[in-house]
Amino acid sequence: RGFATSAFTIYDLHTVWTGKLENIGLETAGSATIKCSDEYGSDQAGIERQIPRAVSSGNNVTADAGRAATSVSVQDATVLADPSVVDYRVYARKREGLGEIFEITARASSTSWTIARQKFGTLAEPLHKGDVIEEVVPYMADDGQGGWHPVDVIADLLLRGGVAADDIDTAQMARGGAFVNGLRLRRLLVEPKSVRSLVGEVCELIGASVHMDTSLRFRLSMMRPQFPGEVS
Repeated sequence: RGFATSAFTIYDLHTVWTGKLENIGLETAGSATIKCSDEYGSDQAGIERQIPRAVSSGNNVTADAGRAATSVSVQDATVLADPSVVDYRVYARKREGLGEIFEITARASSTSWTIARQKFGTLAEPLHKGDVIEEVVPYMADDGQGGWHPVDVIADLLLRGGVAADDIDTAQMARGGAFVNGLRLRRLLVEPKSVRSLVGEVCELIGASVHMDTSLRFRLSMMRPQFPGEVS
């Protein structure tokens, strides 16, 4: 149906294709060229979405908030996702601040967020009127030291791209990603980049690709060494 990454390998061709095959070109040596489409349903178009969201004037703080404050007033709270309606957690920080990362736990109104302070081992800092808040996407352990399993990163990126949780075959991805269970990725995303591109970077690191199968669910294909007795 479609590929979420820009390239795929022979290991990705385990998908069973049904229906009529078209656009097959036969070479003089007898080999065939099949043109695979890269298409998604309208509800999957979000993989081109840029994350984190770009900063706009709506991110400006409109009233001072101290280190212990659990809410912050901004010009437009709708510039970031409402945590109550998405399947991922929303984090932000003050641009050009001291580095505190806080979680937006609720959109209290159209001009304010409820926040949880000092995430990932960072220290609280005051917020002042005129400060600019920017969204960040942290793939880090709660203490800020460790990282995430690559498959968990891929699944979270797809969710941030607007893919419904039911459209991600997390059980299949976990099985496929078992070959890299000892690997953890740690990164703080601060510059907007497309979900497709970020998924591609993770797949390149672990030798995998993500595709949509005939049931329109996202699955993972992993390159792996041959088992004893397998014939290449």
